[in-house]
Amino acid sequence: MKGQRLGASVRLYWLLLWRHRFIHVYAIVGASSFAVLRLVFDPATSQEILPALLVYEPGLLGLVLSGAYLFFERAAGTLAALRVSPLQGVEYAAALAFGSAVVSTCFAVLLHAAVVGPGAGRSFAVAAIVFLFSLASGAIGLALASAFDDLVNFLVAAVVPIVLASQAALLAYYEVVPSSYFAWVPAYSALRLLGVAMTSMAPDLWVALHLTALMACAFVSLWLGCRGVRQRIFRDAVSLHWTAEG
Repeated sequence: MKGQRLGASVRLYWLLLWRHRFIHVYAIVGASSFAVLRLVFDPATSQEILPALLVYEPGLLGLVLSGAYLFFERAAGTLAALRVSPLQGVEYAAALAFGSAVVSTCFAVLLHAAVVGPGAGRSFAVAAIVFLFSLASGAIGLALASAFDDLVNFLVAAVVPIVLASQAALLAYYEVVPSSYFAWVPAYSALRLLGVAMTSMAPDLWVALHLTALMACAFVSLWLGCRGVRQRIFRDAVSLHWTAEG
């Protein structure tokens, strides 16, 4: 029964992803990135830039679109209705986070295959890393969006600081600033792992530590996202009840 409810929530996510035109955003960004890499940069430079695109496009899109998706569903009354639905809030949030991660990973794999060729550079490892980072980003987007009542406040107070920290991690990855300052940022771990996966470098202890940190980040982010959505469902249901009583 629980598996059926989770499957139904995943199907609902894909339906609403199309309805809100979020899938179009992924397609436009992915096609634009491919065009820029092909038309502007030479193949060697494209492969150097590719890890950044594989992390920031799916990750930041997942962060922003998951939060925006939750606001749209709140406006439509979906979260309040879940209070009396067989579908639990944790299942709903997990479906949103995993659905967002799957979409992000699909576009990242397509972009990776288009730039370096299918099957090149440990494609499975690239997909796994992007999935973990996208899962963490989407879940954090849900957790943060659950704490705000306004989409603009969510973007300014939550998304902008995360974007700035991620940009600092990008500078650290390309050795513009010392990496020791930003090694704690999950985006840096994802970049380091992708750098190893896309080359012939042998994994070492640091790779294992970054992988462990990224997996832990994904797990904690998913827990926070499920917890935040569940609390928001309760608050919206209570607010709707008092509005009806008034």
